[in-house]
Amino acid sequence: MKKILNYKYIILFGLITIVSLFMIFYVYINYAYEMPSRLKEINYNDYEGDMSREEIEEIKNNNFFQNFFSLKNGFTIDTSYSKYCQIKTKIIPIIIISIFFLYTNIKRNLIKFNIGRNDMYIKENNKIKRKIAAIPSIISLIIVILLVIIGETFAQNNFLTYFKFLYDHNDLISVVMFNNKVVLIVFEILSFIGIYLLSLFSLEIVDRYGNTDGTIIFLMISWILPIITSSNTGVLIEIRRILPHSVLLIGAEHGSSIIDLLLPIIILAISILWIRNLDYDKIEV
Repeated sequence: MKKILNYKYIILFGLITIVSLFMIFYVYINYAYEMPSRLKEINYNDYEGDMSREEIEEIKNNNFFQNFFSLKNGFTIDTSYSKYCQIKTKIIPIIIISIFFLYTNIKRNLIKFNIGRNDMYIKENNKIKRKIAAIPSIISLIIVILLVIIGETFAQNNFLTYFKFLYDHNDLISVVMFNNKVVLIVFEILSFIGIYLLSLFSLEIVDRYGNTDGTIIFLMISWILPIITSSNTGVLIEIRRILPHSVLLIGAEHGSSIIDLLLPIIILAISILWIRNLDYDKIEV
């Protein structure tokens, strides 16, 4: 039981990481792919754009990678991190759903080596859930690290205004925000913990209700409830703040206070403890 991931899941999570990077840098990829063909249609006699004729001819003669890397100053950490935070609400739930199948397969093998629901089974099952729950957090962290590496390697100006707006400067949290790099580190620590607890919470649901029902419940919590509570009325705003889905918005919303960041994490932790103390006889085997 020591081996959690096989090559199929490693490939799957690798593809999800690549797709995430594609979505983040899609604007630049699309530009590098389409721009040469668009410029070929330019009539210089009627052209009133900012580019010179030499610049246009250079773009037309460049290959895809040359045009893509000519945009490298746009690969800033501010821009890429903000885009990742926008798509995180779509990417992370997909990763969490994929670990449901991983957990179910490992749990099925674990049951074969345990007669009934003895203490050894419960102990090993909880250990497996804790390990598997870390996968979405680790993948998210890897994506952010890649964005930092890309930004520091190619872009000239990083850690500018985006991070300054992430937190409330009049809140207690501002005490630890010495610079924009610290802001990123603090938000990523909270995001890592939040995603981990959301994954563990979801695995507890799957453990109790089975893969199919657990997936439906998770989709309702992570996608449907946020849509229902998307109105800007006071009560719905407060409800939306405490939904498990809120941990995926860390880094995506401006002016966050320490309560905004910690409250959904605390509620998730309490929910996990509550689920674990329910009657074990109703857990799906």
